[in-house]
Amino acid sequence: MKLKIKSSLHNIMSLLLICLFLIPTISKIYIISTTQKNINRNLEPKLNAPTISIIAPTNNQLFGISAPNYNVDITDPSGVNTTWYTIDGGLTNYTFTGTNGAINQGVWDGRPNGTVTIRFYANNTLGEESANQVTISRDILAPSIIIISPTTNQLFSSMPPTFNLTIVDGNLGTTGYTLDGGATNYNFTGTSGTISQGRWDDRPNGIVTIRFYAFDTQGNLNYSEVSVRKS
Repeated sequence: MKLKIKSSLHNIMSLLLICLFLIPTISKIYIISTTQKNINRNLEPKLNAPTISIIAPTNNQLFGISAPNYNVDITDPSGVNTTWYTIDGGLTNYTFTGTNGAINQGVWDGRPNGTVTIRFYANNTLGEESANQVTISRDILAPSIIIISPTTNQLFSSMPPTFNLTIVDGNLGTTGYTLDGGATNYNFTGTSGTISQGRWDDRPNGIVTIRFYAFDTQGNLNYSEVSVRKS
């Protein structure tokens, strides 16, 4: 009888030890499994979220000082609730209605030269949210102009000066010069040439200031000038 009691106690103790070992392990497995399911659920695409298609602007499209216009197509079977955009990584958000408009000019003014990412957001009446983005370029820097020749106070007579320039701009547009402070302008291509004979003949003897200017494709203007002598 004593042997049976000892055996039963031994079995009970063994079961208790096994339970003490298994319960924490099972709990850990459950926690890990539940956590992984939650992660997977968060990573799953929200099938009921709005669909955002960006029609304009397009990737790498170039803009200048003026803020770009946008055109987006946003659809959702349950109904679109709120739409907004950000151009500073979400620090500031701007709600909008409809599907087209213009980026806030004040916010655009605050962005530096270079690439700008516009991210559009939308949520629906169920609280599902989605986003889509486009990266564009902002050019607010004017061309750089260096006059190699003619040089300051260089003397010329009846023959007009030739010129040689260095003009640097990734989006160079129009280049030109004026001899009368901008009353009359003459376009040229390349970085070298000869001042118009007719316009040079019109200038009286003495100091003549030649102003070279350049616009880029976004309307940014810069100029450089040199004063020469005509005798």
